[in-house]
Amino acid sequence: MAIEAVDQLAMDEQVIEDAEAEEALEERHRRKVALAPVRRAYKEAHEAAKFAVERHAHEIADGGAMRIGRFRVTKRVVDAREVSFETAERTQLDFATLGESEDEEEPEQIATRFAPKKVAAEVDGDGRSTGYSGVH
Repeated sequence: MAIEAVDQLAMDEQVIEDAEAEEALEERHRRKVALAPVRRAYKEAHEAAKFAVERHAHEIADGGAMRIGRFRVTKRVVDAREVSFETAERTQLDFATLGESEDEEEPEQIATRFAPKKVAAEVDGDGRSTGYSGVH
């Protein structure tokens, strides 16, 4: 699909000329595209390993462990619990490349919480938010 330049996407849209921010977004997008097949491959490998190990779950006592090659597999019972939490109001930034529509793919949502006039969220080397409390 060819991407066409569009002068205005919405009535309230602003165009900001900032080469540094644009290059940061381009680098983020290149890494996101490169990461997708790796995440998919890991998820498939994780599911296959989990399926293979679950065949032996009955052999491990609750709270026990067993070795499979160089790996230690432990088994524990996780008690049922009620979970509830509150979230603080935040501003959410959404990034999408031009040409993507909501029907094709939802833009990746980067949730950030802003303190007055400054960003309160921080991101670690893997791109995960680390600067605010909450469920990640």
